Amino acid sequence: MIWLAHLLGNVLLGALACVWAAFALTFFLRARWEATPIGRSLMAFALVVVMLTGLGVLRQSIGDTPVFAWLRAAALAGAALLSARFLVLLIATQRPERRPPDPPTEM
Repeated sequence: MIWLAHLLGNVLLGALACVWAAFALTFFLRARWEATPIGRSLMAFALVVVMLTGLGVLRQSIGDTPVFAWLRAAALAGAALLSARFLVLLIATQRPERRPPDPPTEM
């Protein structure tokens, strides 16, 4: 029965790779992603997810090699750096001078 779980995981990984590839392509072609820092970061993150899921699908198809281990490490490093970038962008947009003032309270 474990083979069914493996098969389901492999099919879902392939579906995830296709959905993220479609997202990245659509975002690239139809959005002005390069116009803002968050747009550029989101595009880079989508490409890293496409790379990770694509590597997973490719590894299932042709087997494991040392090249895959290095490519996976590079993609995970990219995901970690981009996640840190998202955190910096979130903190920068949450600065007190950028938030609207609190509404007055009635006494």
